[in-house]
Amino acid sequence: MAGKSPGGKNTGGAVDDGRDPFAAFVSDEELRAVLTIVAEHRQWDPRDIRGGGLAAAIRTTAASAPARTIVVDISGLTVDDAVEGLSELVDGGSSVLAVGPENDVHLFRRLAAAGVRDYLVKPVTVDQVDEALRTLERPDPAAGVQSRLIMFVGARGGVGTTTVTTNIAWQIAESQGRRTALIDLDTAFGSVALGLDIEPTPALREIFDDPERIDNVFLKGAMVHLGKSLSILAAEEPLGPAPGNPASAGMIVSSLRDHFDVVVADVPRWAIAQGPALIEDATTVCIVLEPTLAGVRDANRLAALVATRNSSSDIRVLVNRVSRKPELSLREVESGVGRSVDLWLDENAEVMAQSEIAGRPLADMKPRHPWVRQLGGLAVTLAGVPVKQKRPIWKRLLRS
Repeated sequence: MAGKSPGGKNTGGAVDDGRDPFAAFVSDEELRAVLTIVAEHRQWDPRDIRGGGLAAAIRTTAASAPARTIVVDISGLTVDDAVEGLSELVDGGSSVLAVGPENDVHLFRRLAAAGVRDYLVKPVTVDQVDEALRTLERPDPAAGVQSRLIMFVGARGGVGTTTVTTNIAWQIAESQGRRTALIDLDTAFGSVALGLDIEPTPALREIFDDPERIDNVFLKGAMVHLGKSLSILAAEEPLGPAPGNPASAGMIVSSLRDHFDVVVADVPRWAIAQGPALIEDATTVCIVLEPTLAGVRDANRLAALVATRNSSSDIRVLVNRVSRKPELSLREVESGVGRSVDLWLDENAEVMAQSEIAGRPLADMKPRHPWVRQLGGLAVTLAGVPVKQKRPIWKRLLRS
Protein backbone atom coordinates (compact mmCIF):
# COMPACT_ATOMS: atom_id res chain seq x y z
CA MET A 1 0.00 0.00 0.00
CA ALA A 2 2.96 2.29 0.53
CA GLY A 3 3.10 5.15 -1.91
CA LYS A 4 -0.60 5.10 -2.84
CA SER A 5 -2.87 7.94 -1.90
CA PRO A 6 -6.18 6.77 -0.46
CA GLY A 7 -7.77 10.16 -1.00
CA GLY A 8 -8.85 12.77 1.47
CA LYS A 9 -10.60 15.97 2.24
CA ASN A 10 -7.66 18.34 2.58
CA THR A 11 -5.19 19.71 0.08
CA GLY A 12 -1.53 19.82 0.89
CA GLY A 13 -0.39 23.16 -0.43
CA ALA A 14 1.65 25.59 1.60
CA VAL A 15 -0.72 27.99 3.29
CA ASP A 16 0.48 30.77 5.57
CA ASP A 17 -2.23 30.29 8.21
CA GLY A 18 -0.01 30.51 11.30
CA ARG A 19 -0.11 26.79 12.06
CA ASP A 20 2.96 24.59 12.39
CA PRO A 21 3.76 22.87 9.10
CA PHE A 22 4.30 19.43 10.60
CA ALA A 23 3.78 17.21 13.63
CA ALA A 24 4.29 13.48 14.13
CA PHE A 25 3.22 11.06 16.83
CA VAL A 26 5.09 7.76 16.89
CA SER A 27 5.10 4.55 18.87
CA ASP A 28 8.66 3.36 18.32
CA GLU A 29 12.17 4.72 17.91
CA GLU A 30 12.69 3.24 14.45
CA LEU A 31 9.90 5.39 12.99
CA ARG A 32 11.12 8.40 14.99
CA ALA A 33 14.59 8.03 13.44
CA VAL A 34 13.17 7.95 9.90
CA LEU A 35 10.93 10.96 10.50
CA THR A 36 13.79 12.90 12.08
CA ILE A 37 15.83 12.56 8.89
CA VAL A 38 12.85 13.69 6.81
CA ALA A 39 12.17 16.64 9.12
CA GLU A 40 15.78 17.84 9.08
CA HIS A 41 15.92 17.50 5.30
CA ARG A 42 12.82 19.72 5.02
CA GLN A 43 14.04 22.16 7.67
CA TRP A 44 11.25 21.17 10.05
CA ASP A 45 11.82 20.99 13.80
CA PRO A 46 12.53 17.37 14.91
CA ARG A 47 11.09 18.32 18.30
CA ASP A 48 7.69 18.22 16.63
CA ILE A 49 8.08 14.43 16.52
CA ARG A 50 6.57 13.11 19.74
CA GLY A 51 5.73 9.76 21.25
CA GLY A 52 2.31 8.48 22.22
CA GLY A 53 0.80 7.63 18.84
CA LEU A 54 -2.79 8.52 18.03
CA ALA A 55 -3.84 9.24 21.61
CA ALA A 56 -1.12 11.87 21.97
CA ALA A 57 -2.07 13.38 18.61
CA ILE A 58 -5.69 13.85 19.72
CA ARG A 59 -4.68 15.33 23.07
CA THR A 60 -2.24 17.76 21.46
CA THR A 61 -4.58 18.98 18.72
CA ALA A 62 -7.38 19.45 21.24
CA ALA A 63 -5.19 21.84 23.24
CA SER A 64 -3.68 23.87 20.37
CA ALA A 65 -4.02 24.57 16.65
CA PRO A 66 -3.30 21.37 14.69
CA ALA A 67 -0.36 21.22 12.31
CA ARG A 68 -1.09 21.35 8.60
CA THR A 69 0.41 17.87 8.12
CA ILE A 70 0.24 15.19 10.82
CA VAL A 71 1.97 11.80 10.69
CA VAL A 72 0.43 9.29 13.08
CA ASP A 73 1.52 5.80 14.09
CA ILE A 74 -1.59 3.63 14.60
CA SER A 75 0.23 0.48 15.71
CA GLY A 76 -1.69 -1.59 18.24
CA LEU A 77 -5.10 -0.04 17.52
CA THR A 78 -8.20 -1.70 16.17
CA VAL A 79 -9.47 -0.53 12.79
CA ASP A 80 -12.48 1.15 14.39
CA ASP A 81 -10.39 3.00 16.97
CA ALA A 82 -7.87 4.11 14.36
CA VAL A 83 -10.56 5.36 11.99
CA GLU A 84 -12.44 7.20 14.73
CA GLY A 85 -9.31 8.94 16.05
CA LEU A 86 -7.88 9.84 12.66
CA SER A 87 -11.25 11.26 11.59
CA GLU A 88 -10.96 13.78 14.42
CA LEU A 89 -7.60 14.94 13.10
CA VAL A 90 -8.95 15.22 9.55
CA ASP A 91 -11.95 17.21 10.77
CA GLY A 92 -9.52 19.59 12.46
CA GLY A 93 -8.20 20.59 9.05
CA SER A 94 -4.97 18.59 8.90
CA SER A 95 -3.63 16.45 6.09
CA VAL A 96 -3.09 13.11 7.80
CA LEU A 97 -0.53 10.43 6.92
CA ALA A 98 -1.04 7.21 8.87
CA VAL A 99 1.64 4.59 9.51
CA GLY A 100 1.02 1.08 10.80
CA PRO A 101 2.07 -2.57 10.65
CA GLU A 102 -1.00 -3.97 8.85
CA ASN A 103 -0.97 -4.48 5.08
CA ASP A 104 -4.75 -4.73 4.91
CA VAL A 105 -6.95 -3.55 2.03
CA HIS A 106 -9.94 -3.26 4.37
CA LEU A 107 -7.98 -0.91 6.64
CA PHE A 108 -6.72 1.08 3.67
CA ARG A 109 -10.26 1.64 2.37
CA ARG A 110 -11.61 2.61 5.77
CA LEU A 111 -8.86 5.17 6.24
CA ALA A 112 -9.47 6.61 2.77
CA ALA A 113 -13.17 6.96 3.50
CA ALA A 114 -12.30 8.80 6.72
CA GLY A 115 -10.23 11.35 4.80
CA VAL A 116 -6.74 10.06 5.62
CA ARG A 117 -4.49 11.13 2.75
CA ASP A 118 -2.13 8.13 2.74
CA TYR A 119 -1.19 4.99 4.66
CA LEU A 120 2.32 3.50 4.82
CA VAL A 121 3.10 -0.01 6.01
CA LYS A 122 5.95 -0.49 8.49
CA PRO A 123 8.87 -0.60 8.28
CA VAL A 124 9.04 2.61 6.29
CA THR A 125 12.02 4.27 4.63
CA VAL A 126 12.98 7.91 4.35
CA ASP A 127 12.18 7.85 0.61
CA GLN A 128 8.71 6.38 1.22
CA VAL A 129 7.79 9.04 3.78
CA ASP A 130 9.27 11.82 1.66
CA GLU A 131 7.32 10.72 -1.43
CA ALA A 132 4.09 10.46 0.58
CA LEU A 133 4.58 14.00 1.90
CA ARG A 134 5.30 15.27 -1.60
CA THR A 135 2.00 13.79 -2.76
CA LEU A 136 0.17 15.55 0.09
CA GLU A 137 1.79 18.86 -0.85
CA ARG A 138 1.26 18.76 -4.60
CA PRO A 139 -1.45 20.98 -6.04
CA ASP A 140 -4.78 19.20 -6.35
CA PRO A 141 -6.26 19.95 -9.81
CA ALA A 142 -9.67 18.78 -8.63
CA ALA A 143 -9.58 21.47 -5.94
CA GLY A 144 -8.60 24.16 -8.43
CA VAL A 145 -5.12 24.59 -6.92
CA GLN A 146 -2.59 25.82 -9.49
CA SER A 147 1.05 24.91 -9.65
CA ARG A 148 3.71 27.48 -8.82
CA LEU A 149 5.25 29.83 -11.36
CA ILE A 150 8.57 31.29 -10.22
CA MET A 151 10.29 33.88 -12.39
CA PHE A 152 13.88 35.03 -12.07
CA VAL A 153 14.98 38.28 -13.65
CA GLY A 154 18.31 40.09 -13.38
CA ALA A 155 18.23 43.76 -12.50
CA ARG A 156 21.19 44.08 -14.86
CA GLY A 157 23.18 41.75 -17.10
CA GLY A 158 25.98 39.62 -15.72
CA VAL A 159 24.72 39.34 -12.16
CA GLY A 160 24.46 35.54 -12.19
CA THR A 161 20.70 35.24 -12.66
CA THR A 162 20.92 32.06 -14.71
CA THR A 163 23.28 30.43 -12.21
CA VAL A 164 20.89 31.18 -9.36
CA THR A 165 17.89 30.06 -11.42
CA THR A 166 19.32 26.70 -12.46
CA ASN A 167 20.52 25.88 -8.96
CA ILE A 168 17.15 26.75 -7.41
CA ALA A 169 15.34 24.68 -10.04
CA TRP A 170 17.67 21.75 -9.39
CA GLN A 171 17.07 21.90 -5.64
CA ILE A 172 13.29 22.16 -6.02
CA ALA A 173 13.33 19.10 -8.28
CA GLU A 174 15.93 16.97 -6.51
CA SER A 175 15.71 17.92 -2.85
CA GLN A 176 12.00 18.76 -2.67
CA GLY A 177 10.86 16.20 -5.23
CA ARG A 178 8.65 18.56 -7.21
CA ARG A 179 8.01 17.89 -10.89
CA THR A 180 9.84 20.97 -12.12
CA ALA A 181 10.04 22.68 -15.50
CA LEU A 182 12.95 25.05 -16.13
CA ILE A 183 12.46 27.31 -19.16
CA ASP A 184 14.92 29.84 -20.56
CA LEU A 185 12.88 32.59 -22.21
CA ASP A 186 15.93 34.26 -23.75
CA THR A 187 15.95 32.26 -26.97
CA ALA A 188 19.02 33.98 -28.46
CA PHE A 189 21.35 34.82 -25.57
CA GLY A 190 20.09 32.51 -22.82
CA SER A 191 22.70 30.29 -21.17
CA VAL A 192 20.68 27.63 -19.31
CA ALA A 193 21.49 24.99 -21.94
CA LEU A 194 25.14 26.04 -22.07
CA GLY A 195 25.52 25.99 -18.29
CA LEU A 196 23.98 22.53 -17.98
CA ASP A 197 25.83 21.12 -21.01
CA ILE A 198 22.64 20.07 -22.80
CA GLU A 199 21.59 20.44 -26.42
CA PRO A 200 19.37 23.46 -27.10
CA THR A 201 16.06 22.49 -28.66
CA PRO A 202 14.30 24.08 -31.65
CA ALA A 203 11.03 23.08 -30.00
CA LEU A 204 10.98 26.28 -27.98
CA ARG A 205 10.71 28.37 -31.15
CA GLU A 206 7.95 26.07 -32.37
CA ILE A 207 5.81 26.67 -29.30
CA PHE A 208 6.55 30.41 -29.39
CA ASP A 209 4.86 30.31 -32.79
CA ASP A 210 2.08 28.02 -31.58
CA PRO A 211 1.81 27.74 -27.75
CA GLU A 212 -1.28 25.56 -28.00
CA ARG A 213 0.92 22.68 -29.20
CA ILE A 214 2.02 21.96 -25.64
CA ASP A 215 0.80 18.59 -24.43
CA ASN A 216 2.32 15.58 -22.68
CA VAL A 217 3.57 14.01 -25.93
CA PHE A 218 5.21 17.25 -27.05
CA LEU A 219 6.85 17.84 -23.68
CA LYS A 220 8.25 14.32 -23.48
CA GLY A 221 10.04 14.75 -26.80
CA ALA A 222 10.93 18.43 -26.60
CA MET A 223 12.30 18.80 -23.09
CA VAL A 224 15.63 17.59 -21.75
CA HIS A 225 15.21 15.60 -18.54
CA LEU A 226 17.83 15.78 -15.77
CA GLY A 227 17.87 13.95 -12.45
CA LYS A 228 14.66 12.72 -10.87
CA SER A 229 12.21 15.50 -11.61
CA LEU A 230 13.74 18.34 -13.66
CA SER A 231 12.72 18.99 -17.27
CA ILE A 232 14.37 21.78 -19.27
CA LEU A 233 13.29 23.81 -22.28
CA ALA A 234 16.03 26.04 -23.70
CA ALA A 235 16.95 27.24 -27.18
CA GLU A 236 19.82 28.91 -28.99
CA GLU A 237 18.21 30.76 -31.86
CA PRO A 238 20.02 32.76 -34.56
CA LEU A 239 20.29 36.46 -33.81
CA GLY A 240 17.31 38.44 -35.00
CA PRO A 241 13.79 39.34 -33.94
CA ALA A 242 12.43 37.38 -31.00
CA PRO A 243 10.22 34.46 -32.08
CA GLY A 244 6.46 34.57 -31.79
CA ASN A 245 4.59 37.52 -30.37
CA PRO A 246 5.01 39.14 -26.93
CA ALA A 247 2.02 37.21 -25.59
CA SER A 248 3.52 33.83 -26.50
CA ALA A 249 5.88 33.66 -23.51
CA GLY A 250 3.02 34.10 -21.06
CA MET A 251 0.95 31.45 -22.84
CA ILE A 252 3.86 29.02 -22.76
CA VAL A 253 4.55 29.28 -19.05
CA SER A 254 0.83 29.14 -18.34
CA SER A 255 0.53 25.91 -20.36
CA LEU A 256 3.52 24.38 -18.59
CA ARG A 257 1.76 24.87 -15.25
CA ASP A 258 -0.81 22.29 -16.33
CA HIS A 259 1.92 19.63 -16.50
CA PHE A 260 4.30 20.43 -13.62
CA ASP A 261 4.18 21.16 -9.90
CA VAL A 262 6.60 24.08 -10.28
CA VAL A 263 7.60 26.11 -13.34
CA VAL A 264 10.85 28.07 -13.02
CA ALA A 265 11.48 30.68 -15.71
CA ASP A 266 14.72 32.54 -16.47
CA VAL A 267 13.29 35.78 -17.87
CA PRO A 268 15.35 38.45 -19.69
CA ARG A 269 14.65 42.04 -18.74
CA TRP A 270 13.66 42.95 -22.28
CA ALA A 271 10.87 40.35 -22.21
CA ILE A 272 9.27 42.04 -19.21
CA ALA A 273 9.78 45.49 -20.74
CA GLN A 274 8.16 44.45 -24.03
CA GLY A 275 5.41 42.35 -22.47
CA PRO A 276 4.81 43.21 -18.81
CA ALA A 277 1.71 40.98 -18.88
CA LEU A 278 4.20 38.08 -18.68
CA ILE A 279 4.48 38.53 -14.92
CA GLU A 280 0.77 38.80 -14.19
CA ASP A 281 0.38 35.12 -13.26
CA ALA A 282 3.69 34.63 -11.44
CA THR A 283 3.49 33.19 -7.94
CA THR A 284 6.92 34.63 -7.13
CA VAL A 285 9.25 37.02 -8.93
CA CYS A 286 12.89 36.87 -7.81
CA ILE A 287 14.96 39.93 -8.73
CA VAL A 288 18.70 39.24 -8.81
CA LEU A 289 21.20 42.09 -8.49
CA GLU A 290 24.69 43.01 -7.40
CA PRO A 291 25.10 45.50 -4.52
CA THR A 292 25.74 48.51 -6.78
CA LEU A 293 23.94 51.80 -7.32
CA ALA A 294 22.89 50.78 -10.83
CA GLY A 295 21.73 47.40 -9.61
CA VAL A 296 19.65 48.91 -6.82
CA ARG A 297 18.10 51.48 -9.16
CA ASP A 298 17.00 48.86 -11.69
CA ALA A 299 15.86 46.40 -9.02
CA ASN A 300 13.66 49.14 -7.61
CA ARG A 301 12.16 49.79 -11.05
CA LEU A 302 11.52 46.09 -11.64
CA ALA A 303 9.95 45.62 -8.22
CA ALA A 304 7.65 48.58 -8.84
CA LEU A 305 6.58 47.13 -12.21
CA VAL A 306 5.89 43.71 -10.71
CA ALA A 307 3.89 45.22 -7.84
CA THR A 308 1.82 47.22 -10.33
CA ARG A 309 1.12 44.38 -12.74
CA ASN A 310 0.73 41.58 -10.17
CA SER A 311 -0.09 42.79 -6.67
CA SER A 312 -0.48 39.23 -5.37
CA SER A 313 2.99 38.12 -6.49
CA ASP A 314 5.63 37.42 -3.85
CA ILE A 315 8.64 39.61 -4.73
CA ARG A 316 12.04 38.33 -3.59
CA VAL A 317 15.29 40.31 -3.66
CA LEU A 318 18.45 38.23 -4.14
CA VAL A 319 21.81 39.98 -3.93
CA ASN A 320 24.48 37.93 -5.68
CA ARG A 321 28.24 38.16 -6.21
CA VAL A 322 28.88 40.13 -3.06
CA SER A 323 32.60 40.95 -2.75
CA ARG A 324 34.47 41.36 0.51
CA LYS A 325 34.02 45.13 0.22
CA PRO A 326 30.76 45.64 -1.65
CA GLU A 327 29.85 49.01 -3.13
CA LEU A 328 26.70 49.06 -1.00
CA SER A 329 25.95 47.45 2.36
CA LEU A 330 22.93 45.31 3.14
CA ARG A 331 21.18 48.25 4.79
CA GLU A 332 21.88 50.49 1.82
CA VAL A 333 20.55 47.93 -0.65
CA GLU A 334 17.37 47.42 1.36
CA SER A 335 16.89 51.16 1.71
CA GLY A 336 17.39 51.70 -2.02
CA VAL A 337 15.16 48.86 -3.18
CA GLY A 338 12.58 49.55 -0.50
CA ARG A 339 12.36 45.88 0.37
CA SER A 340 14.01 43.34 2.62
CA VAL A 341 16.82 41.33 1.03
CA ASP A 342 16.04 37.61 0.99
CA LEU A 343 19.52 36.34 0.11
CA TRP A 344 22.97 37.93 0.38
CA LEU A 345 25.24 35.62 -1.64
CA ASP A 346 29.02 35.95 -1.54
CA GLU A 347 31.17 35.94 -4.65
CA ASN A 348 32.39 32.38 -5.39
CA ALA A 349 34.14 32.79 -8.74
CA GLU A 350 36.42 29.75 -8.49
CA VAL A 351 33.78 27.19 -7.57
CA MET A 352 31.31 28.69 -10.05
CA ALA A 353 33.88 28.28 -12.82
CA GLN A 354 34.27 24.63 -11.86
CA SER A 355 30.51 24.18 -12.08
CA GLU A 356 30.34 25.82 -15.50
CA ILE A 357 33.19 23.72 -16.88
CA ALA A 358 31.57 20.54 -15.58
CA GLY A 359 28.16 21.53 -16.97
CA ARG A 360 26.48 20.72 -13.67
CA PRO A 361 24.65 22.85 -11.10
CA LEU A 362 26.77 23.61 -8.06
CA ALA A 363 23.87 22.21 -6.00
CA ASP A 364 24.57 18.85 -7.67
CA MET A 365 28.37 19.01 -7.47
CA LYS A 366 28.73 20.42 -3.96
CA PRO A 367 25.39 20.19 -2.16
CA ARG A 368 26.95 21.21 1.17
CA HIS A 369 28.67 24.33 -0.13
CA PRO A 370 27.59 27.43 1.89
CA TRP A 371 26.27 29.17 -1.24
CA VAL A 372 24.14 26.13 -2.07
CA ARG A 373 22.86 25.82 1.49
CA GLN A 374 21.74 29.45 1.43
CA LEU A 375 19.80 28.83 -1.77
CA GLY A 376 18.35 25.66 -0.25
CA GLY A 377 16.27 27.53 2.29
CA LEU A 378 14.71 29.66 -0.44
CA ALA A 379 14.14 26.60 -2.63
CA VAL A 380 12.11 24.98 0.14
CA THR A 381 9.91 28.05 0.39
CA LEU A 382 9.51 28.47 -3.36
CA ALA A 383 8.60 24.80 -3.75
CA GLY A 384 5.65 25.30 -1.44
CA VAL A 385 6.98 23.21 1.43
CA PRO A 386 5.53 24.64 4.66
CA VAL A 387 8.25 25.89 7.01
CA LYS A 388 8.47 27.78 10.25
CA GLN A 389 9.70 31.25 9.40
CA LYS A 390 12.86 32.40 11.18
CA ARG A 391 15.39 35.11 10.57
CA PRO A 392 18.30 33.83 8.42
CA ILE A 393 21.59 33.56 10.29
CA TRP A 394 23.41 35.58 7.60
CA LYS A 395 21.06 38.50 8.19
CA ARG A 396 21.46 38.26 11.96
CA LEU A 397 25.24 38.38 11.58
CA LEU A 398 25.24 41.29 9.14
CA ARG A 399 22.96 43.31 11.40
CA SER A 400 24.94 42.59 14.57
